[in-house]
Amino acid sequence: MKEQLLAGGEACRRAEEAFLQCVRENEMEPLLSRGVLLALSGGADSVLLFHLLRVYTGEKNIPFAACHVHHCIRAEEADRDAAFAERLAKENGVPFFLAREDAPAFLKGEGHGRGLECAAREVRYAAIRRVMGENPLYGVCATAHNATDNLETILLHMVRGSGLRGMCGIPPVREHFVRPLLLLAKRDVLAALGELSAPYVTDSTNESTEYARNYLRAEVIPRLFRLTPDPEASASRLSANLRGEEQALSDAARDFCRTHLRGGAAPRGVLAALSEAVFYRVLLEMCRKAGFPEQPERLHVRELHALLRSGPAVGQYTLPGGATASFDRHDLTLFSRNTPAPDYETELSMGQNILPRGAGELWLFETRNEEFENRKSNVYNLFIQAKLDSATILGRLIARTRREGDSYVCGGMTRRVRRLMTDAKIPHVLRRILPVVCDESGILWVPGFGVRDGNGSGTGLYAYYCYR
Repeated sequence: MKEQLLAGGEACRRAEEAFLQCVRENEMEPLLSRGVLLALSGGADSVLLFHLLRVYTGEKNIPFAACHVHHCIRAEEADRDAAFAERLAKENGVPFFLAREDAPAFLKGEGHGRGLECAAREVRYAAIRRVMGENPLYGVCATAHNATDNLETILLHMVRGSGLRGMCGIPPVREHFVRPLLLLAKRDVLAALGELSAPYVTDSTNESTEYARNYLRAEVIPRLFRLTPDPEASASRLSANLRGEEQALSDAARDFCRTHLRGGAAPRGVLAALSEAVFYRVLLEMCRKAGFPEQPERLHVRELHALLRSGPAVGQYTLPGGATASFDRHDLTLFSRNTPAPDYETELSMGQNILPRGAGELWLFETRNEEFENRKSNVYNLFIQAKLDSATILGRLIARTRREGDSYVCGGMTRRVRRLMTDAKIPHVLRRILPVVCDESGILWVPGFGVRDGNGSGTGLYAYYCYR
């Protein structure tokens, strides 16, 4: 670039240096060379970035355009912002795209449950991705997040009790988005625009301290100057330091998944040996690959990790977003509580039988085992026993998942297994894995309910179902 990028004074020089430093340190040059689409709101930050990128891309002969997203919020003020952004682009010979997205409508529909600010952000990024997809000349989008935005983000994550990833702040590069102003504080942005006499628009909602970010900006950050002359620079150093740590942990998790994750399942022993930090990221990746939208909290991670390390041989653990983690001696698998549980059928033998898909254990003994009963009943949340008549059992014994239409004669009546479970208010997750014990003539026993009529009075076969 030229020695003097913008026709301004000292503030413009600081802005240029911060811009170039951010581009250099975060290896943005190859990304910017693909063609740049600027997210141009018309506010101070995006206007300064517009002027910087216009010269930068012009010198390097890189395609450059601007895109403004109208969120259908703030009525006439939003129309004013869109008109300003279009005028700025056209006056400088820069191609311009206007995307109109109805954030309030999104909030009432697909985005129900989100806040308005979150809904606006989602539709904004979706619109930008769509514009980029329709215009392949622009391979990267530049957004105008600055160092003060980064400080605010870190403080918000801190008060919410975020983990390492949250304390990394705003990433300089993520997918097809770059943020070249992340080393420049808001006050320096305004100073540079003042030297340029460059107009910009303001969002009236930024004045309301009812929003957490605005409250930090107006009430908290000004007080930090009593502790340090440049709190944004301190936050930027913190972000840079922690991003290296986060990257190392994330790389370790991705390496684990590439090596060990097969068909949504991972080896229990290897998972249990991971540090909690890596296990957390592996679990996030497993949830992502399985299509679960919500991320597990640290509490879930710690409890599940402890179960894998020293918990029962088999079991299940409920995660947010409709996910269930099912584990046995060998593997941990994720499946959805909103879809049918994977079917299983396994032949039973004397002693311990570990059921597939984390469905528990089924033990068989030829005589009653009181020592076993006392020990296991204190360990498992669900411990059910029954005496079967081995003389009336036809052929082999199997345990399988419940099937539609399952019924058997018990207590002088034909009992539908589904109705039995419904009447007993068995939890839905347990209903889908509770074993149905059968011989070759049909259902013999369902744990929690009676054994088949004509069974249970002859030669003893003691069955124990254990589930945690």
